[in-house]
Amino acid sequence: MATGLINLGNTCYFNSVLQILANVDLLIYYLKNNIHSDLNYNVEQYQFIKELHHLLIIMNNNDKHRVLNPTKVFSEFNKHLGNSDIYGNFNQEDSEEVLLHILDLLHNALKYNISLNYSGVPKNNRDILMVKSLDNWSLYYKNNYSNIIDIFYGQYISSTVCNKCNNQNNNFEPCSSINIQITPQCNTLDDCFDLFTNSEKIEEYKCDKCNEINTSFKKLNIWKSPKTLIIVLKRFNGNIKLQHHIKFPLRMNLEKYVTGYDKDDSYYVLNSIIEHQGDLNFGHYVSYIIKDKIYKMNDNNISTITNINNIQAYILVYKKINCHKESNINTSNTAN
Repeated sequence: MATGLINLGNTCYFNSVLQILANVDLLIYYLKNNIHSDLNYNVEQYQFIKELHHLLIIMNNNDKHRVLNPTKVFSEFNKHLGNSDIYGNFNQEDSEEVLLHILDLLHNALKYNISLNYSGVPKNNRDILMVKSLDNWSLYYKNNYSNIIDIFYGQYISSTVCNKCNNQNNNFEPCSSINIQITPQCNTLDDCFDLFTNSEKIEEYKCDKCNEINTSFKKLNIWKSPKTLIIVLKRFNGNIKLQHHIKFPLRMNLEKYVTGYDKDDSYYVLNSIIEHQGDLNFGHYVSYIIKDKIYKMNDNNISTITNINNIQAYILVYKKINCHKESNINTSNTAN
């Protein structure tokens, strides 16, 4: 069943984020079973983590529709924004920023040291890139790792090819979400990913091999696909919000956009959606939770719907699945 949340005064953006987090199975499993071994009771985020943990667990131990008050979580969250008494006074806050800030608070409260080791001799170019990607991952997280990184983070690869000698320079960067600035020409999620991975012209690029300065091209792809994939469709461009519906699949294969070793292990099923309704001057956030049914979560209002046509999706959350265990996977199964 589903749990509604009371709007504390223009806090729909916060409620929508809590709804999608409560529907991430890997996160809820961790909160129920393993968080206590990682949580340092002396960290400054402790009270927020405690209240968030309590609320998300209650939302998942629900056998009927009910409504909860998120005041304690919201109040503790605001303390980490430098203001402890601002709920009810927000205007047009961004659910994406709230989501990433909550993940950051969770990570910093739960992080621990790891050692990252690998063995063997690289046999091909992809092996060489894998070693470089692991070195990059270790640089970021060897003393700063958490289960939040394991659940939500992936890794980009940025490749720049010299126009003179064809030398390819590759750089890696971790990512907690994929942000795509959409255009009016984007009609499907594939269009969005095609735009995101299009080559970008780089003027006066200096090659580190031939030292020539020339015009080259840089291309961004996904190297490591995350277990929980967060896609943000950036609808706001200056003073304009793009209002059109973008078709998104209920199930999808990201193989086309992944170049690492999990290229063949990047199948996803839709988990939840945050929709931004309205425009730049007045807006409202609603979340949709995909369970046995599709639940529309509009603060304390809970309803079930039969389709998700015409939703102006702002944030899409997908869960990675094992395609070998999922019979009849249909990568073209699209909400349109």
